[in-house]
Amino acid sequence: MRIRLDAPRDWLMKQGFSGEAILVRDNGSRIAVRRDGGVDVADSVSVTLEGYDDSLDNGPELRQAYPELRH
Repeated sequence: MRIRLDAPRDWLMKQGFSGEAILVRDNGSRIAVRRDGGVDVADSVSVTLEGYDDSLDNGPELRQAYPELRH
């Protein structure tokens, strides 16, 4: 299942984001989320990152597995 999340540009810049970040599931497993290239002040204030988790089948499972996706 495809994972898409929006992250604040300024926070990503502060963290030294260079194109890939790691999302950690409740169970401790990790998955990479990416964007082509890093971020800078010319980018939108909200940056979309994408990744894939083949172990999940639907949106509710996805939100349950990744605390960052719960809103």
